[in-house]
Amino acid sequence: MSGEAQGESQEESQEENQEENQEENQKEARIAAIVANMPLPPGVNIRGWTEADFPAIYALSEAEGWNSPRVTKAQTLESWHNSWPVLVIINEGKVIGFLRALTDHAITTYIADILVAPGWQRRGLGRALLEVCHQLTPRTHFVLMSVKEAVKFYEKDGFEHTIGFSKGFPTPN
Repeated sequence: MSGEAQGESQEESQEENQEENQEENQKEARIAAIVANMPLPPGVNIRGWTEADFPAIYALSEAEGWNSPRVTKAQTLESWHNSWPVLVIINEGKVIGFLRALTDHAITTYIADILVAPGWQRRGLGRALLEVCHQLTPRTHFVLMSVKEAVKFYEKDGFEHTIGFSKGFPTPN
């Protein structure tokens, strides 16, 4: 590759990085504006996730028995990178809950993961995560699968039972 072509490639890469950073800053500003109007417990905040949050997210998931031996930690991290909205609840710098979703921004938002640490449940934080997600994707309806223990939470929040199916496939080598 010539020096000139290499220089153009580096410039394009820098422009792409700047665009990505600008987009992330806009997302964070939207989340902050939504959260500013929410009644959260003192010291608690909701923000977009960062990769630095992942060890805590993974540990919370593992404590709930959610992590599958069929799915590697790297695959789980990749799923977080490829999702939006992705939110964390923070208290004193510690992740105490999260939501990971996928959306088409027009019809459906699929809530892939939502969890609030046991010591923080029943304080409106799960509902707050859903509300932030809804305001980020206001034209969509939510679809999710739930563990039996959380059914009453979703019913109280207006979710309806539907029939769904799930199928796992062997992980390719």
